[in-house]
Amino acid sequence: SGIIARRLAGPAGPITIVSGGGPGLPPVIGRLQRIDPSNLFFLTILTIALALTIPWLLRRDLSGVSRVADEAARIDIDQPGTRLTEANVPPELQGMVRAMNAALSRLDEGLEKRKRFLATAAHELRTPVAILTMRIELLSPGPERQQLMLDVARLSLLADQLLDLERLDGSNVRHARVDLGSLAGGAVAEIAPLAGASGADLSFDAPEDPDEILADGQAILRVVTNLIQNAIAHGGRGVDIAVEVVRPAELRVRDNGP
Repeated sequence: SGIIARRLAGPAGPITIVSGGGPGLPPVIGRLQRIDPSNLFFLTILTIALALTIPWLLRRDLSGVSRVADEAARIDIDQPGTRLTEANVPPELQGMVRAMNAALSRLDEGLEKRKRFLATAAHELRTPVAILTMRIELLSPGPERQQLMLDVARLSLLADQLLDLERLDGSNVRHARVDLGSLAGGAVAEIAPLAGASGADLSFDAPEDPDEILADGQAILRVVTNLIQNAIAHGGRGVDIAVEVVRPAELRVRDNGP
């Protein structure tokens, strides 16, 4: 350590301050002072390269994680067969991705079994329902016969809805141009005997000219039939049910029940 002297002017005259024997430079700074300038240049270049490379490597490794997260967010029950991509995923997360894919495979198998069960149950129900309907029609007219006819009609509708569920889940829906008035009129004509037997007054009104729409005709038939059956079941004896088609492509089902 060297000696440092400084001369200052004070109120009493010139003052000389001499100091020495203090600590020297910190070891690190001392070593930096002894580094060759060329080595310092390469050290600077290496530091800059690391500062640019490390973030790029992190983004590349984490890009696979972000992609997997996006794929997981798009998983939907209506799109079976979806799997998460294992490429570019850090090794620590690959096991979790494989476990998720295995779980998705089990879910797809369970959904496929459910669809097969619904389809089988719906087909098996139609035959006994048809036989039961014919036997009820042979009974003597009366309140019990009317109630049985209504109950069997609702059971038949349930079987048809199960078949619709299978059709919709299988993506077999075919939209076509159909006349809304003809569809609604067909549903009214089909259920009119049940309405008459239950004491309901069922009316239908539609434009003479076709009112065409692009739709699934079977689904519309099921909607109209279901609404009319609900009105018959809950409207009470003597309920007035009005089905009306109004341009453009508007369908109304109204009743005066409770």
